[in-house]
Amino acid sequence: MARFLISSYTTNKGVMYFFLALAIGGFALSYQSPVSILALIATLVGTVGAFYGTGNAVRYAMMLAEVFWVIHNIIVWSPVAVAMEALFFASNVIGLIRHRRAPPATL
Repeated sequence: MARFLISSYTTNKGVMYFFLALAIGGFALSYQSPVSILALIATLVGTVGAFYGTGNAVRYAMMLAEVFWVIHNIIVWSPVAVAMEALFFASNVIGLIRHRRAPPATL
């Protein structure tokens, strides 16, 4: 939550690297099996995407992260988590379509 809240106010790469380091540190401390690597990749992709700054780049990065989360959740057999990530993915697709169809802003 903190990552998304902070990334909504700044695209500072130093802050992004801080959150990447936190994710890697948490992974190192809690590693249990190779499937944990999928969770790490999803978190890293989501973090980079959140700090990228443009709407489409954020959506594409989050969609990629959601694919990794779905694969992870299928492997660990968490059907509710699979459904949740699938809904997030669908929401991002809808947002992407709406963003592309929106008329250009005029001043």
